[in-house]
Amino acid sequence: MAICLKCGKSVSLMGRECPYCHTPLTYTNLVDDSIKNTKENNIEYDSKSNAVLYKSLFIPYGIYYYLTKKDEFPLKASSALGGLMIGTIFTLLIIILIMVATIF
Repeated sequence: MAICLKCGKSVSLMGRECPYCHTPLTYTNLVDDSIKNTKENNIEYDSKSNAVLYKSLFIPYGIYYYLTKKDEFPLKASSALGGLMIGTIFTLLIIILIMVATIF
């Protein structure tokens, strides 16, 4: 068994691509699962992240994370983009409520 460096899941070497993230399986994007949990091997796997989503509710962080990490970690960047959208909508709703409250 090997581990896909893109998503961090165990994969069989029998297939042509990772069944989880559909990354082509080559020797450059696989790692032996026996070294997965060692402290020397500090590989950050790409996956959807709630922590990135929550941090991205603060609009500047979401923009920064998405623009700097979208090529390296596309799934985490999409979480940042989702948080950015939610934060923007929430901020706009608060602004509209404040405007309506001051008019009446």
